[in-house]
Amino acid sequence: MTITGGRLSKAWQRAAAQALGTPWITTVSGVREAIPPVYAHWIATQYFALEARSAA
Repeated sequence: MTITGGRLSKAWQRAAAQALGTPWITTVSGVREAIPPVYAHWIATQYFALEARSAA
């Protein structure tokens, strides 16, 4: 399964949302545009680490 392709069925949408870790997303377009929470957390962690180094 790829997140950018595949059938546009409800089953595909549910499987893709689960794979991304975003089971609350209920539309195919939502799944296609989603930023996985784990990736968003990683970006925030990197940003705050950089800010902490800059402030020191």
